Amino acid sequence: LEEYDIKERVGGGAFGTVFRCIHLATKAERTVKVIKKINILNNRMKVRMEIDIIRKLDHPNVIKMYEAFEYDQTLYLILDYCRGGTLKSCMNDCHLPQHLKK
Repeated sequence: LEEYDIKERVGGGAFGTVFRCIHLATKAERTVKVIKKINILNNRMKVRMEIDIIRKLDHPNVIKMYEAFEYDQTLYLILDYCRGGTLKSCMNDCHLPQHLKK
């Protein structure tokens, strides 16, 4: 994480916490998702599969993963930073039929 300046917390969930960060070399705004391995013990394979899928995706409408690495008992994912809140908050705020928001 020496390559990043970690800023404020911007989100979190069942598996970890997300912080805004700045890539020091490029000044690019990104996020780091910090996942304690103990939180994914029962879902380790699922998390690994999701990481592999996200790494392979290359589409302008999908968040890009720049790096994924482990240190001690923590997994770190470096991702694009998207302003405007979480996907869940956007779904709740938009005018979609309720069955599409689930």
